[in-house]
Amino acid sequence: MYMKILVFPASLVLLAAAPIASSDTAGERPCFSVTVQNDPVNHSSVQQDCDRNFNRTVQAGKENSARTLQTGQMNDSKVRQYHYDPSKYLDRIRGH
Repeated sequence: MYMKILVFPASLVLLAAAPIASSDTAGERPCFSVTVQNDPVNHSSVQQDCDRNFNRTVQAGKENSARTLQTGQMNDSKVRQYHYDPSKYLDRIRGH
């Protein structure tokens, strides 16, 4: 539950930051990708081929993997991964 609480504000911050980065110059094609994953197993694969590429990925789960391929004049990618095993969390709550 704690990780779900963190993932929601993180996704809002990422979505709010996207318009700031969109100072589009004439002729340039910007690409944006925002991914928020909160499952036991998370995998993200992003491929961007624009003049300006922006990627933000947040993952919270037991197994997280991310792959980003960007080809352009400007490439910006940030990945945040949090290890979260719900079974261990529940054991701590129950006092085991």
